[in-house]
Amino acid sequence: MKRAGGIAILGLLCLLSSPAWPASIGDAAPGFSLPAPQEGKVSLEEFKGKVVLINFWASWCTPCQEELPELQKIYQKYQERGFEVIGINIDKKQVNAEKLIQRFNLTFPVGLDPESSTIREYKGRSMPMSYLIDRQGAIRELFFGFNRKKLAGMEKSIVEALDEAAK
Repeated sequence: MKRAGGIAILGLLCLLSSPAWPASIGDAAPGFSLPAPQEGKVSLEEFKGKVVLINFWASWCTPCQEELPELQKIYQKYQERGFEVIGINIDKKQVNAEKLIQRFNLTFPVGLDPESSTIREYKGRSMPMSYLIDRQGAIRELFFGFNRKKLAGMEKSIVEALDEAAK
């Protein structure tokens, strides 16, 4: 009997220590509500019915610094069609996030998650990492890291989601 209990505990420990895979395509996007840099909160709920790109980033992440201005351009281009970008910054110090928001003139909402609880909820495993959420609130596509060559593919996926929702 002791042996069976020990095996069960060992199995549970292996399961808990296994690598966390990202939330999957088709899963409902986990909700969140995070403080915003200036005041107020940013929550996924407030963008219900829109196509949303959730982007996890940090000030110390060089690829994030390359991607943020590109996301701002895409946001401005498609915002009127019902597209939103939500940046989720995981810096421990708010001032570091604020510096990049100002440097890149980001106008999309940014939530502050210094404890990284939201990226853990999404099971993110790289930086930057983005999740394209459809109007029904399901994860449609995942984007790992940043590569300028992949921007066109990301934009194409956004447009497809917007076009599909318009039908």
